Amino acid sequence: ADDKADTLAWFTDQSPALIRRPVGDGRIFHFPWMPGLSYGRPIPGNGNLPTGFDYGLRRLIIQPVELANVRPAVALSEELVEAPMLMSEAGAAVTFLNWTGKKIEMLTVAAAVDFIPREVVSARHGALKMERKDDRIVFQLPLDTADVVALHG
Repeated sequence: ADDKADTLAWFTDQSPALIRRPVGDGRIFHFPWMPGLSYGRPIPGNGNLPTGFDYGLRRLIIQPVELANVRPAVALSEELVEAPMLMSEAGAAVTFLNWTGKKIEMLTVAAAVDFIPREVVSARHGALKMERKDDRIVFQLPLDTADVVALHG
């Protein structure tokens, strides 16, 4: 840390947990520890996936991304759901992993794709209703532990 840096979060002993420093037109965020190892430590699960992730630690880890106003390709109505999207000439596929430890009755998904899908199909639930909102395709699905949804071009 130096006179250009500011501390955004502290540990209980008042040592810095997250430091931000301007560099040119950008910013550097520095964790003077290994947050991923702390967050990903083995956690007893519900038999399928680990659960019980620390909400406060998760908020701290994603804070630099939020402060940079990064808009994810797949936005979800629930936290602790992993949803990477794979693109191809035929369309897109979104894989869903539910890390909450409980079934989500209805997950709302807003996916940014550069085409209008002719159909959206869940591997577990079949065809899903979709609508276009701004630059996103929006659909809903119930989610137990995992699913894959294809957006056919």
